[in-house]
Amino acid sequence: VNGCCSVSEMKRSGEATIPMVGEMLVRLGESLAVARKRRRITIKDAAARLNVSRNTVASAERGEPGVGVGVVMGLLWLYGLDRQVVEQLEPARDVIGASLEASAASRMGRSEVFDGEF
Repeated sequence: VNGCCSVSEMKRSGEATIPMVGEMLVRLGESLAVARKRRRITIKDAAARLNVSRNTVASAERGEPGVGVGVVMGLLWLYGLDRQVVEQLEPARDVIGASLEASAASRMGRSEVFDGEF
């Protein structure tokens, strides 16, 4: 992908597919660690609350790409930050997506755009 390597090579190396994504994962992990420490929660306690291993929490805090999104969301929930993340992903906040959708609709001679309802 993007000239990096095959999926099996990425899984073995533990590298993110796109270097920029790897950098963002590290920043996210650092933020998770700061949030945990500010709340005076140990890695052991966070792991117990989420029913995962201490190594999994530590891996999330290092920004390792193999950590499941459920674990990351669980940590965000535990620290009271989950709603902030979900709100940022609301379709109404997706300015780029809305612009692309409107542009595609106008090229097709339609004015309908996705309103968030199915």
